Amino acid sequence: MVLVVLAGLIWSMGGVLVRGTQGLDAWDYLGWRSAGLIVCMGLAYPAGPRALLRAVRRQGPMGWGAAFSLALSSLAISFALKHTTVAFATFLASIAPLLAVIIMATVYRERISAGAIGCVVLGLAGIAIMVRGDFSGGQLAGNIAAALSALGFASYSVLVNRNRGGDWFPAVWTHGWICLALCAVAIATIGRGTVPLSPEIVLPIVHGGGIIAFGLLLYNRAARRVAPFTLIVTAQAETVFAPVWGFLVLGEVPGLSTVAGGFVIILAVVAAGLMSARDTAPLALPPLAGDAAPPRPNRSDDDAPV
Repeated sequence: MVLVVLAGLIWSMGGVLVRGTQGLDAWDYLGWRSAGLIVCMGLAYPAGPRALLRAVRRQGPMGWGAAFSLALSSLAISFALKHTTVAFATFLASIAPLLAVIIMATVYRERISAGAIGCVVLGLAGIAIMVRGDFSGGQLAGNIAAALSALGFASYSVLVNRNRGGDWFPAVWTHGWICLALCAVAIATIGRGTVPLSPEIVLPIVHGGGIIAFGLLLYNRAARRVAPFTLIVTAQAETVFAPVWGFLVLGEVPGLSTVAGGFVIILAVVAAGLMSARDTAPLALPPLAGDAAPPRPNRSDDDAPV
């Protein structure tokens, strides 16, 4: 559980980096952030870069689904933070656990309790409070992007928890390449032709190689031992800390409706997490790829690529 909270705290620092880079647009920022993540994770893979490439080639549909889900989340939150405040973007993106409930019910046909449905409704009420009066211009675009970021992270979390014994390192690394490719295509399409090389690029590189990569490694490791819904709910520590960093570093003061709606969303998320923790137990699993482990004579399902 401590690992998940720590991951959320680390991620919470990213918002001020995005908002603080005035000379980079969303495509520039995400491109450099992805480059930082690719390099750092490639060097950090326990079995080495070549083994990571082989793992990427072996990953199955769930691995690729997780990679594209993370890519959607990364692209959307980068755009959202360029078009709205840190508090607004993170509060709205924190509906990921509630979207995970909907995904599990509609895609995997899991039975959802009346209490969980009530939490989803409460979360939607919080969104309505937050976006009241913000249905115009760039603010609307930022709101939609934040919601799409939540959808991407919810999809990723559901996939991780459907195969809690899998090695998700290759999927996270793949998502960096997907984002980098999308940014390259977007920059070429808009005809700009050049990528900024100002000192500001250090911030997205640190964001990708440090904040995102390290946070996801902690999150994935915790996913092997923490009950599924409790995992994604606890990661919303990011939602609590991000507005604080926005206020301390950028001087952003969220409006009353943003704070009130964010509080309702957090209340719904925590309530859903408590209900899930009551009904779900952690799962004991073997170590991640590259960790020391005794040899096993037979191949099990946990060894299968995701």
